[in-house]
Amino acid sequence: MLFLSAQLFARKHNFVAFGENTLEIAFKIRLSRETNKKKLFDVRRENTQHLNFSTCPGCDGLSSYLKKLYLSPQYSDLLITCENGKLFHAHKAILAARHPPFRKWLEENKNSFVLDTGYKEHTLLKLLTFLYTGLWIVSRDK
Repeated sequence: MLFLSAQLFARKHNFVAFGENTLEIAFKIRLSRETNKKKLFDVRRENTQHLNFSTCPGCDGLSSYLKKLYLSPQYSDLLITCENGKLFHAHKAILAARHPPFRKWLEENKNSFVLDTGYKEHTLLKLLTFLYTGLWIVSRDK
């Protein structure tokens, strides 16, 4: 069964989305058995099914493809520099889709191939890791 995102959040359909990638669907099941046109039983039950979207095979596949592109020169159309001048390969489409400040810069500088961020190297790497993988690296150092 497929659901449109508008349906998932519409309370009138009894579909309610919760945090942590959990979707709760309330539904009624009606079981009946007819013999010689007489109903032997009619049971109505309410049930709740929890679906975990993190097990979605398509979602994991997309994430793994983005991880392969992380810092890769393959199909790279942008170089990003940090405070010490080191260059990192990036992909405009991914940055524009994942980070509004990058999207704004790319819209204003459509023909540019180098973005000088001025960020410290470790900060830039944390940001790029997050944009490509969805993982935020937490470290004790400042």
